[in-house]
Amino acid sequence: ENICEDIAGILHQLNISRCFVLGYSMGGRVATAFAATFPKRVRGLILVSSSPGLEQADIRESRVAADNRLADWIEEEGLVPFVDYWENLALFASQKVLSPEMKRRIRSERLSQNSHGLAM
Repeated sequence: ENICEDIAGILHQLNISRCFVLGYSMGGRVATAFAATFPKRVRGLILVSSSPGLEQADIRESRVAADNRLADWIEEEGLVPFVDYWENLALFASQKVLSPEMKRRIRSERLSQNSHGLAM
């Protein structure tokens, strides 16, 4: 709710009455919540790799536990092992065909993050 209120406040400050809202992954959940909370402010909704969330409590709890384990691992092992792991997820398999320069730039951006921030 706070994020939706913040977005509405920003749009108000910018004098934007209606807009298209795009959300990727967790941002898609925020975009969905914003559209449901402020439907008159939304012209269209674009969701990428997103879902409204996990409906069953036991599945949500399992996901939270897995996320917490990953967060602990990131803080214990550091950024380089995490980026190595992340880059080898099936989700990013299509990036294997990118040019060496593009792969270097993407990796550099990933490595510019903060372990604690990612864990949070």
